[in-house]
Amino acid sequence: MRVLVIGGRPFEVEACCGGTLSLLGKNHEITIAHVTSGNLSQHDIDPWQISKKLAEEAAESAQILDCSLIMLEQSDFTVGDDPVTTLQLVELIRSVKPEILFTHNPCSHHSDHKNIAQQVLKAGEMSTVNGVEGGPTLLTPPAIFAIDALPPNSIIPDTYVDISSVLNIKKDLLSKFESAQKHAQLHNKMETTLAYDTLSAYRGLEACCPHAEGFRQLTGSKVTRLLP
Repeated sequence: MRVLVIGGRPFEVEACCGGTLSLLGKNHEITIAHVTSGNLSQHDIDPWQISKKLAEEAAESAQILDCSLIMLEQSDFTVGDDPVTTLQLVELIRSVKPEILFTHNPCSHHSDHKNIAQQVLKAGEMSTVNGVEGGPTLLTPPAIFAIDALPPNSIIPDTYVDISSVLNIKKDLLSKFESAQKHAQLHNKMETTLAYDTLSAYRGLEACCPHAEGFRQLTGSKVTRLLP
């Protein structure tokens, strides 16, 4: 099975569903695509310098997951409802041909997350339409899941994945994002690893296991469970 993750800047999707990706990666082909570069994520560092650093950290994290990595390199806070981005995502979806697609919460308060998710939903539908540019038309669209996030951008999950057995792997891949963690600790007074560990423990309480990641299925059949 092929799995595609379309998110914003590096670190965000890894933090939200890195455990699930680690489980899926044992038997499935995974591709992570970052739409934005993170160039404006750390206001005290030159945009080009931080985007380069995040790309390097994302590559190290992808090695742990043994997955493919794609950087679309749009600037932070510029993702909108434009045909260029839509067709770019249509081409991406058609090239990967995923059965499962993870993206952000379409109701997120973060503008990039909300716009990326809405663009992904549109591109997923358009990927099956003849006459739309961007590679061979797909017969069926992927099942799209919204990933969880820290409050206030959390979802109400309808699907949980027990990540207890791979929690250390998730912590290892998040440790590769030193720049994001240092910035959060310095400016937001937040230990990001602890924050996401707490989130997974809370979702674990809901799912009756030590640690879990939550998802909300946005499209696709719910008759058969697709996630681990």
